Amino acid sequence: MNHLISYSKRGPYDEIATPPEAVDLVVPYLHELDAPDHTWPILWESAPPRRGNSKSKLARRLREHGFVTLVEQSPRWDFFKWQTGGYDVQVTNPPYSLKYKWIERTMELGKPAALLLPITVIGAKAAHSFVTQCRVILLPHRIDFVGKRRPWFSVCWMLWRFPGRPGLELGY
Repeated sequence: MNHLISYSKRGPYDEIATPPEAVDLVVPYLHELDAPDHTWPILWESAPPRRGNSKSKLARRLREHGFVTLVEQSPRWDFFKWQTGGYDVQVTNPPYSLKYKWIERTMELGKPAALLLPITVIGAKAAHSFVTQCRVILLPHRIDFVGKRRPWFSVCWMLWRFPGRPGLELGY
């Protein structure tokens, strides 16, 4: 409860990097998009760089798995105005204060996407059309984003325009 009180006092806390463990859980699903010749898709980490850090931990972990990743490095870069190109799949942990706007823009872009989102998005009216088209990957446990060993909310990977039927799945 103290976390929720703290959150409401400070406002959105969008500056949290994605732990490697969360990235590792989506990798098998990303391989479902491999080309018939076994080439891997080009991934785009679309979230803005974290304050004071121009490196994306999510993109770095994807590269450790062998993927080619594109990352926008400029803090002035705007996801909502950018025009598509150069990538096959968006893979990101968007700023949660912008999650519904992010989902809407993702759908406008029209390319496959894997978004790490709070599980509460499943029941949100603002995300209904997106969620009903997604494979929602429920993670086997909560992800510890800040390293305090007490994660206080659950997240899931929402796979949009991926192979397979939309619906809930228990992740690897």
